[in-house]
Amino acid sequence: MKRKLFLGLLAAAAVSFTACQKDEVLSEVPQDQPIEFGTYVGRGAETKAASIDNVSDLNKISFGVFAFYTGGNDWSESATPNFMFDQKVSIPNGGSAWEYSPLKYWPNNTGDQISFFAYAPWDADDKLTVSSNITPGTPKLYYSVDADVNEHIDVLYSKNDTKNMTKQSITGMIKFEFAHALSRIGFSAQILDDVVAEDKTGESDKTQTGKGFDYENTRVEIKEIEIKGGFVTGGVLSLNNPTTWEKSASKYDSFTIPASKLYNCTTNGSNTLINKTSLNVAGEKESGYLMVVPHYFDGSTTQNALQIRVLYTVTTIDDKLDGGQSVITNNITSDYFSFNFEQGKAYNFNLQLGLTSVKFDASVSEWKDGGDYAVNVPINFNN
Repeated sequence: MKRKLFLGLLAAAAVSFTACQKDEVLSEVPQDQPIEFGTYVGRGAETKAASIDNVSDLNKISFGVFAFYTGGNDWSESATPNFMFDQKVSIPNGGSAWEYSPLKYWPNNTGDQISFFAYAPWDADDKLTVSSNITPGTPKLYYSVDADVNEHIDVLYSKNDTKNMTKQSITGMIKFEFAHALSRIGFSAQILDDVVAEDKTGESDKTQTGKGFDYENTRVEIKEIEIKGGFVTGGVLSLNNPTTWEKSASKYDSFTIPASKLYNCTTNGSNTLINKTSLNVAGEKESGYLMVVPHYFDGSTTQNALQIRVLYTVTTIDDKLDGGQSVITNNITSDYFSFNFEQGKAYNFNLQLGLTSVKFDASVSEWKDGGDYAVNVPINFNN
């Protein structure tokens, strides 16, 4: 589990005083006001169907907050998280509002400021750790990309400016707009029957196409998908400049998704095999994807280029065969290609599995005249 560090917090809430005298009209005095949080998850046109795309999804995982009390001064890189450090904020079961403990209060001194930074998920074990409570300046996230795709998580950061905040109204709250820090990779697949695979145009064969794909007797099953390339094993993200990753120098050669981690990877009644991978997102085993540190594969070397391999079988039911079926295993690898994974964008690779049916044709050759030949048959004198 992620190691939690604790720090003695500075007293941030001024004590409210009232001086009541008989027959005097009471003047309005400042009241201790708790700090409250609200959230929303940005969904720009570029983000598409994000893994955590609304507050309901965010509710499942909680988020962490850093807060800096700087008195009458603006936040700077010399400040330390002396008001909140990696504070868990969550919605309890059956609740409707974000809660945290211990509750903190706005300072009542005019001009006093607090700066906030937030990220999610709060508890991601050793996959996502944070800078210490004595480290001055911007809080940092240390993300470790797991070799097991089932352990990938969706890392979020608050992109709106919540620095140098002063005491808000009674109904006010700090609202974090969360955005996606990683690049998301998903896969889909479809059968292209009787098409020209060599030119990759998807145009129909010019030869006899027969009746097309035999859904009744043919089953296509994806056994494994591998995406090859030098994906970095981790990175560091500054919450004050979250658009740039400080990437790790070490790299993975590839990520492999076995059949057990694929959703709807078999077909014998549709031309769609996969509509999403079934991986782990922030502790919820549903609708997940590969989550990688953004990287540009320029194609200059095999380590800096992408390649996709898919292992699949084509099974045809035929009771005339021993075992009642024929099984063909295909292990197909794409050419190397360049690709740019950008932060906060979701990518889907559509695997087009070309199947060309075995076709038959027949013709009858005309008889050719072989010529006339005379054969002398001797007279049989023994009649």
